[in-house]
Order: sequence, then C-alpha cells, then structure tokens
Amino acid sequence: MHWHVLYTKPKWEKKVADQLNSFGVTCYCPTVVKVQQWSDRKKKGCSSII
Repeated sequence: MHWHVLYTKPKWEKKVADQLNSFGVTCYCPTVVKVQQWSDRKKKGCSSII
C-alpha cells in the first residue's frame, strides 16, 4: 500500500474526498462535527481535523 498526500484549497477536503471515492480511490479524511451557536440559533457543521 502506497500513501500519497494531496494539497487542497481551504474547506475543500470533503469535496475532494468524495471525488476520489467516486474514482475508486480509498482516501482518509477525518472530520469532526462542531456546533456553532449564535444569539438566535445553533448550527451543526463538519470540519476537517487536519
């Protein structure tokens, strides 16, 4: 098994991982779900760990 590192634009990690999976390439893109709170609402969002 060989490892390759890809550089992506900021906040494009998930889009690139989805494209690689559609081409049949196994990829590793760890994400964490964060809850952002404003004065009137809360919103869940995924962000990459790396």
